[in-house]
Amino acid sequence: MKREKRETVKRIHRGDKMNFKDMKIGTRLGLGFGLILILLVISTLVGNSSMGKIQGDMNQIYNTNVVSMELAYDMLDSMAVISRETRSIILLEDSNAKQDSSNKIEEARARYNKDFAKLREMDNTVEGKALLANVEKAIESGKLSNDKVVTLGLAGNNAEAVSVINKEAMPGMARIEDSLKNVVNYQEERSKARFNEAAQLYARTRLFMLINSGIAIILGIFISWLITFIITRSITNPLKIAVDVAEQIADRNLRVDVPVNNSRNEIGFLIQSFHRMVENLREETRQIMEGVNVLASSASEISASTVQFASGAAESAAALSETTATMEEVRQTVQVSSQKAKYMSEIAPKAMQASQDGQDSVNETIKRMDLIQEQMVSIAESIVRLSEQSQAIGELISIVDDVAEQSNLLAVNASIEAAKAEEHGQGFAVVAQEIKSLAEQSKQATAQVRRILNDIQKATSAAVMATEQGSKAVDAGVKQSTEASESIRTMANTITEATQALTQIAVTAQQQLTGIDQVAIAMNNIEQASNQNVDSARQLETAALKLDELGRRLKELVEQYQV
Repeated sequence: MKREKRETVKRIHRGDKMNFKDMKIGTRLGLGFGLILILLVISTLVGNSSMGKIQGDMNQIYNTNVVSMELAYDMLDSMAVISRETRSIILLEDSNAKQDSSNKIEEARARYNKDFAKLREMDNTVEGKALLANVEKAIESGKLSNDKVVTLGLAGNNAEAVSVINKEAMPGMARIEDSLKNVVNYQEERSKARFNEAAQLYARTRLFMLINSGIAIILGIFISWLITFIITRSITNPLKIAVDVAEQIADRNLRVDVPVNNSRNEIGFLIQSFHRMVENLREETRQIMEGVNVLASSASEISASTVQFASGAAESAAALSETTATMEEVRQTVQVSSQKAKYMSEIAPKAMQASQDGQDSVNETIKRMDLIQEQMVSIAESIVRLSEQSQAIGELISIVDDVAEQSNLLAVNASIEAAKAEEHGQGFAVVAQEIKSLAEQSKQATAQVRRILNDIQKATSAAVMATEQGSKAVDAGVKQSTEASESIRTMANTITEATQALTQIAVTAQQQLTGIDQVAIAMNNIEQASNQNVDSARQLETAALKLDELGRRLKELVEQYQV
């Protein structure tokens, strides 16, 4: 299509004249049928214009003449109502009935005035206006006569009203009816004239369209025959040449000579395209023959290369299988290490918590040892005070013992004096005896208390010594507890660091496991790809053999063409 446009532009620039042979088939058909189409368009336009004129006349007949006649008849009906009601006013005796008739007269006048106004608007002809002027004069004259009759009838002057009717009103109504009938006759005549005019126009249009259609049909038949004859000759002869060339090409004869055809239509373009096609086929066949020779030699080399590639791919696949198995063993080892590291990282927080609890227990023990030491000091002080009080009690006991000794002496002396006094000293002797008894008891009690105090002092001394030893033991325990607390704190710090290290080891082991899994997956993918490469190599080897066979077949086929 682009080439045709370029050739057309070149012809225009060269100033070449385009004859009928150089025209395209579509252009030829377009010119022939274009004439027929022009005749049909002219016939259609003329017919459409005539039908429009006829339709306008029909509309004018109905919208003007018929409607005007209807309005005139309506006015005649209104005049009949006025005439009837005027007589009713004279004949009726009831005043209300007379007034009703008068109102009906006014309503009828309003109707015919409205119809008359429409009638005047619709008719613009001079004759029509003159007829309407006569109607208007007759209406005015009749209105005056009717008004006299109505006035006399309402007043009860029936005899005078009858006289006015006979002399004025009836002739006036007759003039109005005559003038309206003249209008109706005029509109009927105009309707008939327009109808006859439309009928004549329809007959002329029908005759014109029949003649024009006949000419178009005859001309179309002639042009169709002429175009068919010319086009058939201009198409069939070049097509025979094209068929002969195509048959020789089908017989693999590319040495065929294509006749030169300089026509600038579709057939000419077809022959020219055949010429270019044969030239291109010759050149391309030569190139294909050269390519087939190269393909045949290259196919053997490709076949040998694919055999080597297949063997190398098989060796690579075997090596990858061994590497994949090794990676699986490494993955299992790393997985076990990761599980152990994970287990240690889970136990480490418990050990750290236990060390923390031990440190808290040691701190609590140190606090309790300090409290015990304070209590031991307090006990020692209490025992010392008890020892001092025991010594004071011992001194008091010595005093009591001395008093008891003296009381005993006094009792002995009293007994002696009582013996001297004989009967008068018997009471005093009894008292002396009691005092002696009490002194003995006091002496015994003091001796017993002294023994108890001695025991208490011994126990106190032993308690003081035990307290001192306990205090020393508490000091040693506090010191050992402090050292144990420091050791536990150091151990807790060490466990914390070990926990962090174990956590990092576990994370690292997990990362290593993930990485090894990824490597294993990659190795599996590589192994699969390698296996696919082996399969592809085998397929490629098969394809190379087929390609070699194809090259030989192509060479045999190309050698059949005559270039």
